[in-house]
Amino acid sequence: LRLSEGSVFNSAGDISQAGKKLLSDLGYEWAAMTKEFQARLRNEFVKATPASADVVLLSTTDASTASTVDLTGNFTTTYTSYEIKGVDIFTSSSTAALYMQVIFNGTVITGGVYYGHRMIPSRAGSEYAGNATSAGNQFTIINQLSSGSHQGTGFSVNLLNAPATTNSYKFFTWSGMSAEGWTINFGAGGVNDATDSNLTGLRFKSASGTVSGKFLLYGIK
Repeated sequence: LRLSEGSVFNSAGDISQAGKKLLSDLGYEWAAMTKEFQARLRNEFVKATPASADVVLLSTTDASTASTVDLTGNFTTTYTSYEIKGVDIFTSSSTAALYMQVIFNGTVITGGVYYGHRMIPSRAGSEYAGNATSAGNQFTIINQLSSGSHQGTGFSVNLLNAPATTNSYKFFTWSGMSAEGWTINFGAGGVNDATDSNLTGLRFKSASGTVSGKFLLYGIK
């Protein structure tokens, strides 16, 4: 036909003069067609622009006996929130906790700005332990990691607000399951940043020993 799709129909889906002439040359009149046939013809020519994904995998970090795991370089104002997933996470030091700290403008924040609460129900079903963090040095994401690679822990952490400087509080929720003691961890907390610094990363580490496993970072629009 020697006509591009865009020359037959415009971006709004309306037929162009060139499109009408083409049909006329083929012995068809656009105005005489039924609406159903017009729609079928339009669909053949007009291709919708795929919508951008709302959830985007930004990075995958495979840790192997690492003293710390830093997720950096992807926290921008492009996304309104972020999610981090841990897959098959284990430690070299049995029963050690998994900690998370924020990184502001390239600096790991270690002192007195972490506030939150965790609930830790056990497999017994009737035991619920609560643990509060007030002016702490980090968040505890999992209270006990296993040292066996076949007993890896899984968790999910959500950064609920964008990491921009306009908000002095960075809010998180998290949950995870550990084969060590068969405990479940639910938590929520905030980092009180009085200077409105940019959050540029997150650090994960074992309370003792090293940590291994896969860390996935997603951006959510």
